[in-house]
Amino acid sequence: SRLYIGADATTAHIDGSWHNVQNGIVFTVSPDANGRDSLAERAYLAGRMDMESLGWRLRTLAMTWNIQAYDEIVFLADGAPCNWNLASAHFPGAIQILDFWHASEHVWELGRALYRQDDPAQKALSNRWVEDRLNSLKTQGPASLLRALRRRRGKTAEQKEALRKALHYFEENAKRMNYPQHLAAGRMIGSGPIEAACKSVVGARLKQTGMRWSNVGADAILAVRTTLLNRETESLRLCAKAA
Repeated sequence: SRLYIGADATTAHIDGSWHNVQNGIVFTVSPDANGRDSLAERAYLAGRMDMESLGWRLRTLAMTWNIQAYDEIVFLADGAPCNWNLASAHFPGAIQILDFWHASEHVWELGRALYRQDDPAQKALSNRWVEDRLNSLKTQGPASLLRALRRRRGKTAEQKEALRKALHYFEENAKRMNYPQHLAAGRMIGSGPIEAACKSVVGARLKQTGMRWSNVGADAILAVRTTLLNRETESLRLCAKAA
């Protein structure tokens, strides 16, 4: 059995400007028709907080789901270093997986830097190069991609810088990109559940047309929203009685 944990940030208009709102999710899975993990039960947290506070709150949420009872803990997120610092500090035994679609975005960005996008022939070469790199990443893991990036030589300063940044990103995250192994084991490699949480928990409630929030108001409404989504309505009744 597996328990997944994820973290991400979105934005909302709070106290006069756009600010990050942190999101966390803990969820269980069940196998789909192909034996791959599919989202089952879930619980959310959200609010304006620093990464240290997010880590402790996410750890507390995971503990309420009896984290010790699962055979595997999987931490699935994008490539932001703060996510992996959080995972290492609070879930040291977790399997860390870099979201495949975020990794793909970095390959596409590099392809656009290496090939002229205003030239149809160059753009076609770019698309083929990216598709080949992503296919090897999914079927062979990061080693082939890293070899290709180390062999490649940029012709301009911009291309050289794009290659440097891409190589650094993939070297830093290589241990989180063993996608063939994860897929063979039935694990998720996409962070869809936490991306959806950003939209359903925060976006759907705080980012309606013209909405502007105070810091206190945003955190209060997110506390109510996550309580409702987590089906913890008894907590709301107790709060109402106490008031």
